[in-house]
Amino acid sequence: MNNDRRSVLQMLADGKINADEAERLLSALDRTAAPAPSGAYGAGPGHNAAPRYLRVTVEALDQGDPTKVNVRVPMALLRAGVPSSVWDQPGPLSPSAWERVRLHAYWTSRVLERCPALAGLAPLAASHHERLDGSGYHRGARAAELPFEARLLAAADALCELTEDRPERPAFSLPAAAARLTASARAGELDTTAVAAVIEAAGLPRAHPARPHDLTEREVDVLCLAARGLTNQQIAAQLSLSARTVGNHLAHIYDKIGHRTRAGAAVFAIQAGLLPGGEAGTRAGR
Repeated sequence: MNNDRRSVLQMLADGKINADEAERLLSALDRTAAPAPSGAYGAGPGHNAAPRYLRVTVEALDQGDPTKVNVRVPMALLRAGVPSSVWDQPGPLSPSAWERVRLHAYWTSRVLERCPALAGLAPLAASHHERLDGSGYHRGARAAELPFEARLLAAADALCELTEDRPERPAFSLPAAAARLTASARAGELDTTAVAAVIEAAGLPRAHPARPHDLTEREVDVLCLAARGLTNQQIAAQLSLSARTVGNHLAHIYDKIGHRTRAGAAVFAIQAGLLPGGEAGTRAGR
C-alpha cells in the first residue's frame, strides 16, 4: 500500500495527474487499506480525517472572501524522514529519537522541494509544527513569520494528532481534543481563528475563538484599537465607553499580556493573530 501511495505522488510530481485526481486516488487507497494495528501511529480517526478537516475549513473560510486560502497538503507528506519504529516507540522518546521527530518537518520540506509540482507547498508543509509564540519546530518561527495558511495547517495537524491513537496514550475524543486546541489558542500557541474554524469543520459547534492570556472580548476590542494608534478618547467614542473605563481596560490588558507600552501591546496583538501586521498604528498618546 505504501508503494501505491508513492506511485500516486510520483504521478502528481510528473504532471501525469492533477491534485484533485491524486486526492481521489489517495482517498481510495485509505478506504481499502487494512486497519492499522492498535496503538500504531496514525491508527486513530484523526489520521484519515485530517485532510477532510482542512478541505472543509478552507471552503468555509472562502465563502464570500475573494482571497482564496490555499491549503491542500496531503497529510501523508507531513511525516517524511522518520521511520515507523520511532513513531511507534512506546514511552518517552530518547533525545536522539526526539531530534529525528523534530526534524521531520525539515525533511518534509526537502522532499517537496525536489518535486516541481509540489515545491510550492514546501514552506507551508514545513510549518505544520510551528507555533505563534516561537515554541514550535523545526525553525522556531513566530507569529509574524507564519501566514494564515500555516496557522490553519498547524491547527488541523494538532487536531489530527490528538484524535489518533499514540503509543503512549489512546486517542482523545473529538470534544476533548477541541478543548485542548482551544487551550493552546488561549495560551498564544495556536491561532484563535484557525482553531475555531478547524473545530467547526470537524463537526462541532463553532465556539467563540479563545483569546490569548484570558483577554475578554471587550479587552480585545480595546487592545486592537489602541494598537491601531487611537487615543483613549477615540477608543471611548468608538466603543461607547468613558475614557476612564478605557484606561482601566488598558491597565488590565497590560497586566495580562506583560507589556506596559502601546508599542509592546501592538506587537503582542500582531503576534497573537488579533491584528494583521500592517494595521498597527504609529501614534502614541492617551
